Amino acid sequence: MTRVYSHYTPEGADNPEWKGKSTVTMLTELIADPEQPPQEKDRAVEILKWCAAKEKAAGRQTELDHAVTLMFCESDARAMWEFGWTVKATVGSDGIERQTVSPVESSAKIETLTPKPHPQPAPAGFEPAIPLPVILDPVQEAAVAGMNLDARFAPAAVEARVKALTEEAARLKALLAQEL
Repeated sequence: MTRVYSHYTPEGADNPEWKGKSTVTMLTELIADPEQPPQEKDRAVEILKWCAAKEKAAGRQTELDHAVTLMFCESDARAMWEFGWTVKATVGSDGIERQTVSPVESSAKIETLTPKPHPQPAPAGFEPAIPLPVILDPVQEAAVAGMNLDARFAPAAVEARVKALTEEAARLKALLAQEL
């Protein structure tokens, strides 16, 4: 049976063989495994070289700083090995170029699915202060158009009420202007 060099099983659960062990340890063992394909070994070597360079660049540090550097190296190595992230050169706001580990940009466009609204029945006795619009499909709109609804909400009645409110607002505005 071929050994699985991943912190995760094919089903996505934690791999008990590597639980609590670092990615660097796992990749070191992968390189020594004669059953592993050369391309996997090459990928592991590149990740380990990057980790070694990152640690060397950190230079002399306090014990705590060294632990933090190792923590970031482990995080980056796992992201590169498990999820295929890559090292990219980025320029910070200070103008200094840094190597960062980032997800691979996909050329595939990700579609965002927007669910259609579904009217929910209001609780008994609840009446909203402002009636909320309900989006209907064409079949429902045709069914509603054929129904005999309250005459106050017929399009002509609503248009007449809006016209009356607009005229009343204009009269009030004129009265206020006369008093000032």
